[in-house]
Amino acid sequence: MAVMISGASIMDGAMLLISATEKCPQPQTREHLAALQIAGIENIVVVQNKIDIVSRERAVESHAEIRDFLSGTIAEDAPIIPVWARTTMSTSMS
Repeated sequence: MAVMISGASIMDGAMLLISATEKCPQPQTREHLAALQIAGIENIVVVQNKIDIVSRERAVESHAEIRDFLSGTIAEDAPIIPVWARTTMSTSMS
């Protein structure tokens, strides 16, 4: 955590990446948010990743878990942006 905090001390903002495939928060997510709070970083964007491989219901549930987790923290009002980070898409053109 010390290395994470020293790195965070030179940042103006951060993206907090959270997988929609796992319950939130995971231990590492807690640690990363704690590091941002300790460093006083207020410019935070939350990225809800992997929404392409979960059901719509799970994506909505994950969003609610994230919002609950962020409540009362430095990231309480941070935007939550749903994304998928695949670099290639397989599509049929026939």
